[in-house]
Order: sequence, then structure tokens, then C-alpha cells
Amino acid sequence: MSQYLFNLKCEDRPGIVALVSTTLHGLGANVLSNSAFSEPVTSTYCMRLRFEVDLSEEKMLAQLQEALQPLGAEISVRNVEQVPNVLVLVSKHDHCLVDLFYRTTHNELAINIPIVISNHEDLREHSEKSGAEYIACSTSHGTEDLEAQVRQAIQNHNIDFVVLARYMQIISPELGAELNGRLVNIHHSFLPGFKGAAPFQQAWERGVKMIGATAHFVTESLDEGPIITQGVTSVSHRDSAADMKLKSKDIERLVLADAVKAMASGKVFLCGAKTVVFD
Repeated sequence: MSQYLFNLKCEDRPGIVALVSTTLHGLGANVLSNSAFSEPVTSTYCMRLRFEVDLSEEKMLAQLQEALQPLGAEISVRNVEQVPNVLVLVSKHDHCLVDLFYRTTHNELAINIPIVISNHEDLREHSEKSGAEYIACSTSHGTEDLEAQVRQAIQNHNIDFVVLARYMQIISPELGAELNGRLVNIHHSFLPGFKGAAPFQQAWERGVKMIGATAHFVTESLDEGPIITQGVTSVSHRDSAADMKLKSKDIERLVLADAVKAMASGKVFLCGAKTVVFD
């Protein structure tokens, strides 16, 4: 038997579970795990199933889509052995990119990173040594050329979602709209309180006692998109601004890895301005 991950998102209504269960039973499928939640603000029903079935993938998909059509749902099904392809965008900071490659190489993250795109040359050597194609494209005269490379890479490498691993450029509204729900960013948790070029210095001057990081979907509202994962750690009066920045890097690595893992395993559902993220 083959195992599949099944995601469904639709307007909440009576009978969803009954129809999905009846359909899977008719296919001879065995449900191995099930998570579901009705998001009250948007009245959106989110379901994630893992099941096994002794049918060809083509036949299974055709029967599922036909039977569940009355729900008007967004449905995705993929074989658990199919590893998502991830495009990573970076600038000069390497800690998040290096961590993603490490976790992928050591089977801590079930993803494939076939390509890295940057507005600098700094991380070419590490990316290529890790087996990824590297494209550097200057943004000194705008981001149009780089974003054209992003669109081409998504098509060429069958990219499932994109990660901004400390990519220090603003994504255009057009690209953001094209990648709605597939574009993940990471930043420190001082926003929107401490903005500008020196947020850690500002935080230190104000005596901040807790710092953290937020992974979120990119929207037109800069750094204020729907949150996927967050993390925090304590700091004290003994910590300098440089200490805070160093600790923040650790949190950023962990939070981004958690967000990528959740995305790769189909546990993230975008519901308006918020998310449902299953355990």
C-alpha cells in the first residue's frame, strides 16, 4: 500500500467529515492519522489526513476529486515519499541558510533545496557545496530581474514553497500575490516596536528582557503577515546589544526550521489574517 497526505480546506458546513470518511472508505483506504479544526473567524474548516490505500495514484485522485467536488474545497494530496522542493532567498546573513542545509542533510527536514537565489555572491560557495544551484542577481537598480529569476526557478524546479532566509529586500506586491500562502519569512520579534537599522540597540536601551523570532507568510503589510511559528528566550541587564543579536540568531534558526517543517508536512493552513498549524 502507498501512504498519502491529504489536506482539505473549505467553508465550514455540516457533513464534511461524513463525506470525506465515506469517500475514503469507498476507496478501501485506511486512515492512519487525522487532524481537523473549524477556524471561527473565517468559518473555514481545515482537515489533514494521512492514509494508506492499495490503488494507483491516478485512480485514487480522480475518485477523490469527483466525490468531494460538492464541497468546493481546496484539496491537495501527495505521496509521503514525495519530498517538497524549496527555493531559498538570502542576502548576506548565512545562519538560517546554513541551518536549513544542515537539517536537510541530516534528515531533520524532509525537503529538497535545489536552488538558492541571492542579491549577493557571499553564500555561493556554501550553497554549491551543499548541492544547490546558486544564482546571484544585483538589486541595486531594483528587484525586477531577481524576481524574474525566482519565477523561472519555480517553474524549472517544480518549487512547492519559497523561504526568505534573511533575504533583506522587499518582495513586490505582484510576486507576493502570486505566491500567496507559499512565501515564508523570518525576522526578529522586535517589529513593529523597534524599527530601523539598529533594533537590538534600541531594545538594549529600553531594557528588554525577552527576545524572539517570528516566521510568517509574506503579505503586502511588511513583516505583518499571518504567523506560522514563534519562539522566545530571556535576556537580562547583563546582556549587551551584541549578546541579544547573537541569541536572536539561535531563535531565528529554530523558528524558521519549525515553520519549514510544518510547511513541508502539510500542517499549515492559511485562513485570512491567521493560520491553523496542526501539531
